[in-house]
Amino acid sequence: MPHHALVATPHYHYLNGEVGSDGCSGMCSLKLNGGGVELGYRFYSGERGFNGFFAGASLIVSRHELTYADSGSNPPFNSSAKQSSVFFTSMGGAFDGGWQWQGEHFIIGGSVGLQYTQLQQDVRWIGRGTGVLMDFNSGGGLLPRVGFNVGYSI
Repeated sequence: MPHHALVATPHYHYLNGEVGSDGCSGMCSLKLNGGGVELGYRFYSGERGFNGFFAGASLIVSRHELTYADSGSNPPFNSSAKQSSVFFTSMGGAFDGGWQWQGEHFIIGGSVGLQYTQLQQDVRWIGRGTGVLMDFNSGGGLLPRVGFNVGYSI
């Protein structure tokens, strides 16, 4: 079946940074830590296996911990603690289109697409001033995707 592929992509996220003092009693910081897996299908247009233009859909499942620390006395998750965490799960799907080249064994390619994920618990309310990367990884909803892949085929 040279035009069909099942794809499993594990992923891990770690983002850490200061948010600033907006809405905090001191300097705030957020840390996002976690990962998941993406399982999908791709159809390739090329004649030699996993090459040429492709399109496919995926299911996405991930689990993260978002930790908030306030150097003052006003953290959002637990009003009596200077640091608190919330765990959340996101699930959703994605659609990608792209191009891939396959040599004898080496594979290289890229893709663009859209993904939609829904969070088990809404954590966007603490995202003020967190920046684009933190919002993309903890916000859920409809998001753009850009991918780059390198691999080896037997």
